[in-house]
Amino acid sequence: MFNVTLSRLTSYFNAVKKGLLLHLADFRITLLWIVPCIILYSVLILLAGATHYFSGENETYHLLVTRFYQQSHILFSYLLTVALTFTLSIRWKQPRPPLILLSIFFLGLFRYFIPEHPQGVALQYFIAIVTPFYTIPLITWLQSLKIFKLPKSSHLSDAFSEVMALIIPAFITMLLVLLVNRSLLTFWDYIAPAPVMLEDLKAHPYYYGNLISVISAISHFLGLHSFYTLSFLNQGLFQATADNAVSYMQGGSDFIALNHTTIGIFSRLGGAGSTFSLIIAILLFSKEKSLRIIALLSIPPGLFNINETLIFGIPVILNPVLFFPFLIVPVLNICLTVFVTEAGWVHPTVVSVPYISPLFVNAYVATDGDWHAVLLQVVNIGLGTLIYLPFVKKLSRIYESKPIYFSKFDTYYQRKKEEAHISTKDLISHLSQSRKENCQLEKELTRLSSAEFYLEYQPQISLIDQKVVSAEALIRVKDSQNKTYHPATFLPWLEKAGMMTDLDLWVFNQVVHDVRLMKKSGGNIRIGINISIDTLLSHSAIKKIIRLLEASEVADCINIEITEKSLLQNQHLITSVFEKFHALGVNIHLDDFGTGYSSLSYLPMFNLDEIKIDRSFLLGIDQPKARSLFLSLFDIAHSQNLGVTVEGVETRDQLSVIPVLPGISVQGWYYSDSLTTFELMEYCQSFGNKRPTDETNT
Repeated sequence: MFNVTLSRLTSYFNAVKKGLLLHLADFRITLLWIVPCIILYSVLILLAGATHYFSGENETYHLLVTRFYQQSHILFSYLLTVALTFTLSIRWKQPRPPLILLSIFFLGLFRYFIPEHPQGVALQYFIAIVTPFYTIPLITWLQSLKIFKLPKSSHLSDAFSEVMALIIPAFITMLLVLLVNRSLLTFWDYIAPAPVMLEDLKAHPYYYGNLISVISAISHFLGLHSFYTLSFLNQGLFQATADNAVSYMQGGSDFIALNHTTIGIFSRLGGAGSTFSLIIAILLFSKEKSLRIIALLSIPPGLFNINETLIFGIPVILNPVLFFPFLIVPVLNICLTVFVTEAGWVHPTVVSVPYISPLFVNAYVATDGDWHAVLLQVVNIGLGTLIYLPFVKKLSRIYESKPIYFSKFDTYYQRKKEEAHISTKDLISHLSQSRKENCQLEKELTRLSSAEFYLEYQPQISLIDQKVVSAEALIRVKDSQNKTYHPATFLPWLEKAGMMTDLDLWVFNQVVHDVRLMKKSGGNIRIGINISIDTLLSHSAIKKIIRLLEASEVADCINIEITEKSLLQNQHLITSVFEKFHALGVNIHLDDFGTGYSSLSYLPMFNLDEIKIDRSFLLGIDQPKARSLFLSLFDIAHSQNLGVTVEGVETRDQLSVIPVLPGISVQGWYYSDSLTTFELMEYCQSFGNKRPTDETNT
């Protein structure tokens, strides 16, 4: 009992971990999309700072740019939530336009329908990021409940039905969003500490310096603006800066080592997390092109302590790889700064300079011309670079993978990051081989992502009735040069990439569409669909398939074909899935029967409807032993009350060996190659007048 519980908990934990990694990958894709907007956003901040120096606070131009910057801050949160909703909608197979509009509406609720709150601005980015992560899965789950499903109507378009089905789930989700947002603000009020006074900063500079650095780093990591999360410290910090200036002007020597200016120019070098060190580490030690481009683009704003390009471009936000250095580098910087300042090696900051003053210049000006302050900045940047180094190397390995979009399946492929520890004797050889395989995998997937996936159907003919009773759906791929690829050349790559479930779901949707088309024209045959092990074991995928079959009302025209290998998996789960399909009228066929895995022992264990005898049994059928073995399979099927389909029938001699009995059908080139949907419809209608391919060729 304990082992079973532990196994379930482990399985649940692994599923949650996998889901989190997938959503982090989605988040990274999203932020890469909005890098151009981030760069423009950073330029606006620079313009606001430049006009502050050259035009004065009340000048029209300065006020225009400042207002532009403030509006961009609001607009950027909407860009975040829109881009993230688009990516997550793909992941959850949801329509993009209505969900994007809902996400904009939910963010608007936070801004305009939640009462004014002093920390509202601080939470805005956080809300923009977090909301789609829980609203889209919730809406998807609510839509799966029978109580919220709309009755099927031929008078309503699919698009209209899709949108109408969102109304009640969206309303319930909206109520949750209001509750979550209100709770966040209430929780913020609850944990907000009392303001820190000047005397506290004087008495405990190391404690408050570290506290400021930690809160600032965590805030930016979560997408919060640290100016607001540090509001309880701002009063004391600004007062310390002002007191230092007054004391210096009066010729005093009693200075406060920790103040607002000190933190800005020595701890946040390049912005929160001392990200100028991260820029240097990437440029010196990373060969990953996309990272280097982001780092290069981050240099101009980084010199003015603006790091949005880097924070959102890599991204640093919600990136577990960079959390530790992003947190520890500013802590070490402020500790070193307070130490050397109190020791008298560097002049205290006595001149207030704006936060976006250029690096090195700001240190020189703030300390009234002390070159040691500039040297301290260089040392802090160098120390931070060394700390960021190992994490940049790890990040580079992850970034070697680029997301590949499959428009047909409406999904992304994102290579899983390599495990940190590999148990092998020849580690270098293993890593080299792994890199080669990953490169080849991405090359093949890139080729497939631009290819056309489509289905063809190979008829199955009942020998006793001499009519088409069913057909097998076969996947075909055609590239831009009109070259067609055999499944054996692309299915292994999709399987290795973990995309078989996406493929299966696409096939089911396509088959359902084609079956409905055939039924409208009077056709009434069953279509066999091959289903992978990954899909069989996926609760969410099976749920989607069952929902699709229920809504389409064509389940009684579907055969599901599984391989013997699938029966080796979780017997209880597979049996449960078979029961759900049978309840809808779906038949279960065992494909490639007799090719391995003790097939006979599995026949009584599972509720199967038919076996498909592999084409390999027809090879050498003219030999007595081969023929005897082949015919014995029909006796086995009869004893278990199973139908039989013989695959790969290509000649009259092979056909003549097959018993002409009820429940036995054949599939192969003798009758027909695979056909398009319309060719299959025509073939079924005129089958009695057609001559088999073998006879036609002779």
